Amino acid sequence: MAAAETWLTRRGVRDMLIVRETNTAVVKFYDGLAYETVPRTVMQKWLVPSP
Repeated sequence: MAAAETWLTRRGVRDMLIVRETNTAVVKFYDGLAYETVPRTVMQKWLVPSP
């Protein structure tokens, strides 16, 4: 993860990562790496039926 974060930072990426809150294992993983939960609203509209 450190290498990935360094790579992104060098390319001007300031933040990253969207994880579904129901994916508890991944949330726990990133929480252990000092990632923090921030309030966001994600909206979608299916323009075609989902597969």
